[in-house]
Amino acid sequence: MRVLKDELKEGTARAKKVYVDTGRIPLDVFNQLLEKDPTANKKYIEWISKIYVRERPDLGRFDIVAIFDDLASRNIVTGEEKDINRYRSLERLDDLVTRHEGAVTKSEIKKGVKDWGKIPKEDIIFQNDKVVVVMPTTIEASQKYGRGSTWCTAAMGTRNYFDDYRKRRYTNLYYLLPKIDMEDEKYTKIAVAVYPNGNKEYYDYCDRSMGTDEFNKIKQYLDIP
Repeated sequence: MRVLKDELKEGTARAKKVYVDTGRIPLDVFNQLLEKDPTANKKYIEWISKIYVRERPDLGRFDIVAIFDDLASRNIVTGEEKDINRYRSLERLDDLVTRHEGAVTKSEIKKGVKDWGKIPKEDIIFQNDKVVVVMPTTIEASQKYGRGSTWCTAAMGTRNYFDDYRKRRYTNLYYLLPKIDMEDEKYTKIAVAVYPNGNKEYYDYCDRSMGTDEFNKIKQYLDIP
């Protein structure tokens, strides 16, 4: 176990020696860069440090590393594309993420939504034998329940707009998570945005806007009052 811990520290120690000990990156900035690496072993910190020295970007731009790691861990990005060192700039990494972000596999569509017993009761608005309706109150919950969708409120990193809906637009978001197989996979997850004035918007898991009649048919199929 000690050997493993030492191995996990090697990348961080190497990056610190190359960039902090030589004065190329201030220690306080390096610590902030460490926070932009979403992995437990900080496997991206050397790349992040190198790009920081080369481009001096706003640190917020490194949020894209979390999105890249998510795509790689889900095998949306595969093969040589999973090697972050092949991207010589933030722009190139952003181009890759832009091409792949929102891609889903069939297994992901339902991932994490069949373990109904682990959904906190306070998140459940309605439930029957066909569907669970949840109202996420945090970004993390929105990402969990919206996993596999292309909703901006379920995205990783700075591209997530959950707080924009909740805190700026004062809009409640409800996610319909069917327990049963839907005839059309685009209905595997449905998001409902309820605005302060009572207006509602409906989106399937591909983030396609749905009309009221279409949504009502889904409600009827799922026995939602």
